Order: sequence, then C-alpha cells, then structure tokens
Amino acid sequence: MFHFPQAEHSLNGGRSSILLLTLILVFAAAPLPGQTLIGFSGAWLQSSHELTRWFDSGSAFELQLGMRDRDAWDKYISIGQDRFTAERGIETSFSQSLDLDLTVTRIWFSGAYRFRETAGVTPLINLSGGPLHWEGRRGEVIEDSSVGLPAMGELTLAEWNMGFRAGAGLRWELRPSLETDFYLHYSFIPGSLWPSMQEYVELESVNSFQYLSAGIVIRGLFAKASL
Repeated sequence: MFHFPQAEHSLNGGRSSILLLTLILVFAAAPLPGQTLIGFSGAWLQSSHELTRWFDSGSAFELQLGMRDRDAWDKYISIGQDRFTAERGIETSFSQSLDLDLTVTRIWFSGAYRFRETAGVTPLINLSGGPLHWEGRRGEVIEDSSVGLPAMGELTLAEWNMGFRAGAGLRWELRPSLETDFYLHYSFIPGSLWPSMQEYVELESVNSFQYLSAGIVIRGLFAKASL
C-alpha cells in the first residue's frame, strides 16, 4: 500500500521551496548578456514502462526563463507541472472505480543545443534536470458490505527528488522576436507507488516514472533585458 513520510517531507519541502525561490529571484534579477528568453510550453504525455500499469496519458505545461548568448546553447530555468489521472475498477465491486492521480512539479535547469539552420528550420537537442516534487494520490473507497469491501480514506504519498529529461526538437522563427519549437522528450523520475488494498484492487507496483512528452513552445526574445 502507499507509505506516508509526512512531517520530515513537509519540513524538507519547505526548505527546498525557499532555496529554489531564492535561485529563481537571483537569476531573474541578474542582467543577462545577449537575449532574454521567455517561453510557454504545453504538452501531451504518454506513460511508458511501469507507469503504464497505473496511467495512460496526461498533460503538462511549462514556463521558461533564460538567455541566449553567442554560443550554440540556450540556457534557461524551466518551471512546470506534469499530471496523470486515471480511473481503475475495483475487482470485487462493479459499482465503484478508483481515482488515481500523479502530479510532478519541477524547477529544472535546461539547455537547448542549436544546430545550423536549414531551410528556415533549426534542429535542437534538449536536456533538462534538477529538483522536483511528486505526489501520488489514491481516492477514497466507499464501503460495500455486499461484497465485503471496507471503507478506506484517500491516501497520498509526496516526495522531493531529482529527475532528468532529454529529447529533440525543431524550431521555426515566426518573426525576429518570436519563435516556436516542436519537441519530443523522454523523462525519468525516481519514485515508487505500491498497490493499495492488494486483495481488492488489480494494480501492480510502479518503481519509476518514465514517460514521453510531445509539445509546442511559444517563445519571445528580448535584447539585453533582465527578467
């Protein structure tokens, strides 16, 4: 079943939040050479490997704050959230379904390597990694005495961890100060979910969160500005 590290995670989570907020404020206040980048991304997620035991697809959004200098790398902080939701039937009760939810909130350091532009298109290699907070939730179960199903309250597991993401993309310049990227990424996040109520629910363990994301970025470029 789910396990619950609570007080310690809350304390560590609060400290981590303060540290990450400080890093973002320092980054935002610093004057940046070259161009400042501000982008917004939306993506469709497809679960992979063990995560398919609990979820099928999900969605994601992301804010990008960064810089572009004379070298071939865009460097930025990406602040985003990935979310999966699902309903799974309870084996002994056809009148109920089990609500499942997994949310990953991340503040990652990212880089995009730009290859030479060809026919107006710039190929990209994208790399990201850093701290994140994930939360898995199993909805409540209502008692059904006719099949011997006990009532069980909602259960949640939350944890801070590290993760990474890698992939490729294509970039088009819409105008000198506006561009768009299309991308395909693979994400890996350490984490574990255990079946709750193994006697009643047909769920297997998940020992890592792996998934694909396909999305689009709209990005503005601002010359020699601070965020």
